[in-house]
Amino acid sequence: KKKTNRVDKPQWFIQYFLESIKAHIAPVSDCIQPSALKACGNSKMKVLVDLRSAMIRSLIQNCIHWRLEKSYATLENSHALFCHTIDQLIAADQELENVYEYAAYVNKPAVWPRLISFFCTTDARMKRWVEADASFARRKVNEVLAESGAWDGFIPESCFDIVNLLKKVSARFKDRLSPEFAFRFVTGIQLPVIEAYRIAV
Repeated sequence: KKKTNRVDKPQWFIQYFLESIKAHIAPVSDCIQPSALKACGNSKMKVLVDLRSAMIRSLIQNCIHWRLEKSYATLENSHALFCHTIDQLIAADQELENVYEYAAYVNKPAVWPRLISFFCTTDARMKRWVEADASFARRKVNEVLAESGAWDGFIPESCFDIVNLLKKVSARFKDRLSPEFAFRFVTGIQLPVIEAYRIAV
């Protein structure tokens, strides 16, 4: 089997995806895009011609999302693998934004998707994502509360750890999800974390 087919190593097929973009982005931007713009002439449609983004979108849908569809039955049965895959997808999305200026549309993920949009296309996938991250958050809270110096200081050290955990959760969905989906992270993960810490205090 090819290593890009390993479900437990999502970083391998994601890296292949990124390398494919890197190999083809210059010809598309420098050769095909100018020709397409020239063909448009003075048409108002000219401003909508962005073949670089169209190529990335096509690869996301036909490479990444297709691969995730094939492996989802395995992913949903493992919190660790699910979270690891999410981490890799978010990192790749950041690279697309920072390096290639790819702009996804959070309110229409089916039109201009991110890699992570695969998990926002159905209610069941979104629910599974929140469950996986909530499981991680609960374990992290327990670890923080069990540390020997958790309650040291006028403002306990554990307080800073909990705030950092909340920020980490926010970073996973901020500017990536529609308000509807972001609300699920707030109510399903962040509020329970705050409540668990309140009870401990």
